[in-house]
Amino acid sequence: MTWEMPLDPASTIERLLSLITGANAGVALYDVGQGSCQAVVGTSPWRVPSLYVDFGGRVLGNAKTFPAAYHGFCFSTSPAVILSHWDWDHWSSAYRFPSALAMEWIAPEVPPKPIQLAFAADLYTRGHLHIWNKVGPSELRTGGVRLERCTGRTANDSGIAVSVFPNKRSKKSCLLPGDADYRHIPSVQAGRAFDAICITHHGGRLHSAVIPKAKRRRAKCACSVGAGNSYHHHPFLETYEAHSEAGWPMPLTTGFTGRRPSHVFLPWEDNPRVFTGRCLSNGIPKCSVALP
Repeated sequence: MTWEMPLDPASTIERLLSLITGANAGVALYDVGQGSCQAVVGTSPWRVPSLYVDFGGRVLGNAKTFPAAYHGFCFSTSPAVILSHWDWDHWSSAYRFPSALAMEWIAPEVPPKPIQLAFAADLYTRGHLHIWNKVGPSELRTGGVRLERCTGRTANDSGIAVSVFPNKRSKKSCLLPGDADYRHIPSVQAGRAFDAICITHHGGRLHSAVIPKAKRRRAKCACSVGAGNSYHHHPFLETYEAHSEAGWPMPLTTGFTGRRPSHVFLPWEDNPRVFTGRCLSNGIPKCSVALP
C-alpha cells in the first residue's frame, strides 16, 4: 500500500481531548487477555469510560487468554480512544466489538505494515482516525489528560505515553506507558513522580534501569497481562522486583482470578481493587466493564 496517511495538527488533537470533561474517579485496566485496554472512569453515579487508552486483546497464539464470557465495552459517552502504538494486541478488540470503530481514535504515525495499514485505512475511511503530527509540541495537556510523544526509534518506543489526572487542577497522576521503555518517556526522564502506574509492556523484560518515581504515600501499581500467555516472561519476576525497589507496591494483575473477566481499578482516593464488570439492560448483559 502506497497511500500516505494524513496528519492532524496539535490543535485537532487538543479539541478531541477537550471533549473529555469533568472529574474522573480513576483508571480501569480491563481483562482482555494478553493485550491492553484501559479507561478513564467517570465519577458516581455514572462510573463509565470517558476515554479509552488502547483497545486491544489477545491475538494469534494467545487466543486462549481472552475471557470467554465477555459481553462488550461501554460506549455510552462516545469515548475517544488513544492508541499508544500500533501493535495488534493494543487495538484488536475494535473488531471484536465494532462499536469502537465509530469512536474517534488518536494515534501516532502508522508503521508500514499490512495489518496496521489496513486497520488505519478502515478508521480513516470512516472519518475517525487522527494522527498526531510530529511537527509541533511533543506534549499536550487538556483537562485531566496529558499526551507525550515517546523518543525512541522502535514502534513500541516511539508512540504515545498517556498520563491521567483526577481533574485539570490536580497534581495526582497515573502513567499509562503502553509498551514503551520508560527511558523514552520525557516526563519519566525529567524525574516526575506518579501516584499510579500500569507497568510497561505487560510486565515483560525491561531494557533499561529507568523506573518512574513513585509518590510514596499510597502509590498504586497494576499490570495488564494474560495468564498462560506465550511470552513466558510476562509478567517477568525481575521486572516486578525492579518496580518494588523503586518504591512501587506489588501490582494487581488483570485476569488472574478464578472468575473472569477480572479487571483492575485504580481509584484516586482508595486502594486498588479487582472487579468483574457487568451492565444489564432488561436482564440481558450489555457490557462487561461497568464498575459495581
